[in-house]
Amino acid sequence: MNLPKPHCYSQRMLNPFRGVMNVIDCGDADAVTTDGKVWTLYLRDNNLQNIANDGDMTIEVPDIRFAIWSAETGLKRCPLLNTMDYDAIQAAGLALLELVKQYAEQVPFELADHYELWLLDKHMDLPLALLHSECFKSELSEPEYIPWTSGILCRDSFQSQYLFEHSPLNHPENHAQWLAEQINTAAGKRPRVQWFLRDKKRNGIGLKCSGDNPQLEERQLPKHFFPKLLINRRWVNKPVSKVVKDYLNWHSPWLLLLQHFGDATRALLEAMACQRQALTVDAQQQLYPKIINEQIMKAARVEALMRKANGEVSSHQHNIDMAYLAADYF
Repeated sequence: MNLPKPHCYSQRMLNPFRGVMNVIDCGDADAVTTDGKVWTLYLRDNNLQNIANDGDMTIEVPDIRFAIWSAETGLKRCPLLNTMDYDAIQAAGLALLELVKQYAEQVPFELADHYELWLLDKHMDLPLALLHSECFKSELSEPEYIPWTSGILCRDSFQSQYLFEHSPLNHPENHAQWLAEQINTAAGKRPRVQWFLRDKKRNGIGLKCSGDNPQLEERQLPKHFFPKLLINRRWVNKPVSKVVKDYLNWHSPWLLLLQHFGDATRALLEAMACQRQALTVDAQQQLYPKIINEQIMKAARVEALMRKANGEVSSHQHNIDMAYLAADYF
């Protein structure tokens, strides 16, 4: 079968950064994965969707979730509405599946979300924390403030060694929430956010900014003004600086999914990730763009295999319904 070449790309899942979604886009159909193993197949051709009638109400179906597929478990079909053209959907879905089988082993695809929405600091209006990203300028929303969040998983499991050691009796009840409060406070009482376009050298061109700040638009910032690990690491306040360091240590298995690091940074993140989070590393290592230290990565995978044999389950987001998670991005 002569199939058209799809557009293959990846996009970060943000606020907080919790992984990378890889996409095989065929125009009227696409497949997505967040672990490089399980793919969710969607169809969005209007001719296939039709309109479902429910009495006097018409229900437009924006996407058809055709199936979930992995090389290990095969194809699992998703339910369809009775009004849909089953034969046409079957043909379109199987054609998409052939493309998935052809391109799935090429993950991770290159990141395409070069438009970035940053929370700005209150003193210099410089990038403080990454909030959102998009692949196309046409998809940019109005730059309205949303607070940076550490995420549910982080609030449930992150503990700062620094806060325990230096405030054993009166440390914050939730370390992740405390960190989020420090970052959002650093944005000031009237926080601002701004879209930037990052070029191939990672420099940023200022675009829309929230509030009445026309002087910030069209500014050009060199790449070193953008936090490499997605939140600012340089703080005058020592406790905040130390807790940020602890958080990045905890976050290292996810940060390894990013594609713009040098080898030194990647090697440091690998060491931190494999030391305490072997299960999480094992769950997503297929999407790591590069591995520096094969030895410690292999050791982490062996540890993960042993722990899974004993019934342990990773707290990684891949254990959530992956089809539901991917649907949030379409």
